[in-house]
Amino acid sequence: MPSPNAGRLLSVSAASSTSAWAVGLSWVGSGHSVIEHWNGAQWLLDTSQGTTNQNSALYGVTAISLNEAWVVGYTGSIDVPFYYGAHPLIEHYLNGAWSVISNPSINGSLWSITAISSNNVWAVGYNHDTDNELIERWDGFSWSIIPSPLRTTSGALLHSITAISATNIWAVGTSNWLGRQGQAIADHWNGVTWVMQDPPAQTDGNGSLFTSVSAVPVTGTVWAVGNTFGNSSNYQDTAIKAYYANGLWTVASDSQSRSYRFTAVVATASEVDVIADMATERLVNGIWQIVPVEIPPHGGSLWSITSVPGSTSFWAVGETYGGELIEQYSPSPISPPTVTNASFTGMEGQTGAGIVQVHSASRTLLTASGLPPFVSFKDNSNNTGTVTFTPKGGNAGNYIFTVTANDGMHTGKGTVTLQVSSG
Repeated sequence: MPSPNAGRLLSVSAASSTSAWAVGLSWVGSGHSVIEHWNGAQWLLDTSQGTTNQNSALYGVTAISLNEAWVVGYTGSIDVPFYYGAHPLIEHYLNGAWSVISNPSINGSLWSITAISSNNVWAVGYNHDTDNELIERWDGFSWSIIPSPLRTTSGALLHSITAISATNIWAVGTSNWLGRQGQAIADHWNGVTWVMQDPPAQTDGNGSLFTSVSAVPVTGTVWAVGNTFGNSSNYQDTAIKAYYANGLWTVASDSQSRSYRFTAVVATASEVDVIADMATERLVNGIWQIVPVEIPPHGGSLWSITSVPGSTSFWAVGETYGGELIEQYSPSPISPPTVTNASFTGMEGQTGAGIVQVHSASRTLLTASGLPPFVSFKDNSNNTGTVTFTPKGGNAGNYIFTVTANDGMHTGKGTVTLQVSSG
């Protein structure tokens, strides 16, 4: 899709199908940050951004609503955000105008931003002064640095952050930005403090990093992507994607891509999508599939992806030879979950059980309503539910209750009939 600027786009976020923001840097002149806006018909360069610093770049954006958005990056050291002299840059869009917002005066850079609400916004990156990760928070009045986990090594950098709720926020990156021996790291905010939730280190002695993180809204499953580094003899890096659930990180070994790195991930209620330079994968119904993307004549790289609220579309941005790259795709729509009606029989004085099946392209949250006192229901977290019943004397009869499946966007209902006979 045509882009109005010669440069590199590093992050994208959408508020609706008619409003999206993309940020990065321009290659014109000495280089400067750029903000672009999708108005439902075309992408336009926004010349009203707050900073006029030629040596600046923007790495992260989050759209809170049609009238509000935040962007982060750095000034003072174009395209080398690790060097002394780079300073975090934060800009706020509110009711049609951009303004630079002051933040703690340090040497460093911000790489990613997420918002729970207008008064609860988080940004992460690198603090050069401490040679460690940087976490900042907006409370509706000012930005402040929030203590991060104390790591035994220096050089930690947080590339990406995502929020499930005010008490469930995740940030990922690398334990050492300078070398290939750093390991992928993950931090978790529990509402009180940030704690380390790192994945297991590479067993082959090579390094790894996470470049992006996103979470499934309904289940809270966290997905992170990046790459592992090859050894010094071949430098064959390998793309990785992993998910955190039930207190454990698990590496997904069913990748269809042959890329050497995954650059970004976005999780919705119905699917998970990852990009790998010029390839895209989609997880639906437990199966990873390759999604075709338009490859520019001279190749390119995609750096960020976002879902479009209220639709099944996605935006992805990056760079190609000579300029920016913006792509949009709309996968086949996901059908609502279907709960299969079920019938069970039981007898007074005896315990029985049965399974309720759900057909869905994504994992659903199952609940039951109208249960008799002697019946319980358990969501098995795999699109099935277990009905357990222990009728007592005097419970003989026919009972009907409802099981509801919710994938975060749609709901489906099914009827369960239980016939209890006398003991």
